Amino acid sequence: MSPGEGYKSVTLRAKAVQKKSREIKGDYFNVVKYSSTSMIALLFVSVSTFMLSLFKVLSPLSFDSDWSKSVSYVFLIWAATYFATTYKQYNTLYLLSTAYLLPLALFHLGMTIPHAFGGFQSYGLENPEFGVWLEMSGWYTVLAFSSIGIGLSLTFKQTENINTLSNKIDPDYVKNIIFINGIGLLLASAVFFILMIKSYGNILSYSRVDFFRGGADTRGLGVFMMVFPSAVLCIVLGAHKKWQKKFSIILAAFAFFFFMLSGYRSAALFPAIVGVVLWTKTGRKVPVIVAASFLVAVIFMISIVGVLRALGPYNKIDSSAVEQSIESASVEDTFRTMGQTGGLLAHVIKLVPEVDPHRYGMSYLEGLRRSIPNVLPKMSESGRQKGKEESMYDTEAISNMVPSDWLTYRIARDKFDRGEGVGFSAIAEPYLNFGVAGVVFFFILLGYLFGQAERRSLIYYPYLLLFLCAMYWPLVRTVRNEFSNFLKPAIFILIILIVWNIALKIMPKK
Repeated sequence: MSPGEGYKSVTLRAKAVQKKSREIKGDYFNVVKYSSTSMIALLFVSVSTFMLSLFKVLSPLSFDSDWSKSVSYVFLIWAATYFATTYKQYNTLYLLSTAYLLPLALFHLGMTIPHAFGGFQSYGLENPEFGVWLEMSGWYTVLAFSSIGIGLSLTFKQTENINTLSNKIDPDYVKNIIFINGIGLLLASAVFFILMIKSYGNILSYSRVDFFRGGADTRGLGVFMMVFPSAVLCIVLGAHKKWQKKFSIILAAFAFFFFMLSGYRSAALFPAIVGVVLWTKTGRKVPVIVAASFLVAVIFMISIVGVLRALGPYNKIDSSAVEQSIESASVEDTFRTMGQTGGLLAHVIKLVPEVDPHRYGMSYLEGLRRSIPNVLPKMSESGRQKGKEESMYDTEAISNMVPSDWLTYRIARDKFDRGEGVGFSAIAEPYLNFGVAGVVFFFILLGYLFGQAERRSLIYYPYLLLFLCAMYWPLVRTVRNEFSNFLKPAIFILIILIVWNIALKIMPKK
């Protein structure tokens, strides 16, 4: 090759790299237009909402028959400001913070807002005896949202230089990392699925409520439920070759309908919400009309599955049962089911510190302790059963249970004795530990962390993207559970990923 031909070859390769760099910028980077107006608007409305809701929660108890309207109007003003300012700042409606805030609102205000506008029945919202606590729950919910807004507004700034990022890393390389780790999680899921079958035998002979209250070893089922949705998310988000894309579509469809039809709606819906957001934040498109249509379909599916899973063992469900569940389904039932979390928060506010004391961080420490994997041949002793036995001679034993078991014992003893539960609340746990200050600090910090993640083009951050694919959906699920529902899956998934990557190092590179 002559010097002239060599120079020409190098020049052509350089132009190709520049062209690819321009394509990467267009495909994978949501332009962040820093706007001081957006920051000031969100901060002002959030602080104003914060001060009003703080005044309400600190005021002496008094019942206002129109409280649902007051809470709804204040919340909707804040929500409109949030969507307007974040869209102007990030140039998209698909945000990590929205993936958390939308379920948080549905589960805590799912009955309050429809009732305020005359949509549904009251369900006790107008009963002064408990309504005063529901009113307090509504204002604590608004306090949490405004705290997130304050934390989020503090991160409104220009993002890092896209030229520097695109020259350092190739998006296909990042996708490959995500996909390969997804395969590792999928293989681990298969192992735990086999353990589940070994423990239960024919899983179709059980109803949903039978799984965790029988004598079988639930660890295979529990870990499979944690890991498999994360594996699917990683494979879908990491797929970049033709065969990978086909495989990911089949796997995602199977996972969604498997969890929905089995009655474990959260394992289908929360990963789906996170998947849509991450899909768009890595340069792909989801038309708003498609997302809206899917949301409407899901609202009906939640009610249908709720009826279906109460009909008994899965092998007893036939076409007539499916028809019955479809006929019984309603939008009102969906919102009533989700909105019950606001009632749980009301119970916690009523019980603490009047009946049981604040925990001062112990629920988080206990959740972390319980998240350590048990590799012994036998299951650990049930914390619920242990607390029940200790309560016979120690009156404080009940208040030492994990939050969801404690609340079930206090407000639904029949469910507690049957091995069932009522769930919990993301707002209730910081209140249970530190009162009003806990709610404020937790959600300001959460808003700040959301903002730090929003301003980054995730396709250039492989390990942040891997964390979000594998571990963010359990965090979103905690809107209606305690924080240990994030800690336990995160620790299991982290251990699996570490073992998998060590194995990859040992394997031949090919």
